[in-house]
Amino acid sequence: IINDALQSIGKKPLSKTTLKKHFGAPIEKDQQTHFKGHSLEQIRKLYLKFYFNHWEKIQLFPDTLPILKEVAGNGWKIGLISNSTMDIINPVMKRHGISKYFDVIISMDDVKQRKPNPEKLIKACKILKVKTSETVVIGDTQNDMIAGKLAGCMTIGIKTKGDYTVKKLSSITRFLK
Repeated sequence: IINDALQSIGKKPLSKTTLKKHFGAPIEKDQQTHFKGHSLEQIRKLYLKFYFNHWEKIQLFPDTLPILKEVAGNGWKIGLISNSTMDIINPVMKRHGISKYFDVIISMDDVKQRKPNPEKLIKACKILKVKTSETVVIGDTQNDMIAGKLAGCMTIGIKTKGDYTVKKLSSITRFLK
């Protein structure tokens, strides 16, 4: 998506290494790093335009649905915190049939600061009426882990360093007892 957006404004695409390193960055960082001279709204519109060219490629972790069912079935409150917009989040959730498992969804539209700033996590915890110190953040980017730590949460990184690191989502259940 970012490479399509860059190419549409006459810039070179990012390498796979840079893309991987960049994944999960807030849109403001994209603006500073790759889209100098373009407004956040212009970048947002470009991302949304090109997102729909690729949205069928966006996949959940293979064990997402069973884990959501198990965690929700055990009475845990579940929130989704994303640096994406609801225009991007909603179609993916609808396509995979997972909206019903989330008690709160906080997107970039709902706050002023993006991850790694903890504003989204703190807002979600307030809505869910839970303490951040009793919250587990599960994520797949360093921005997720940093936001979780700054909010005072325990962090579990999926193939990324957190308080605990797992290789697959289904491994988190041992921490949720």
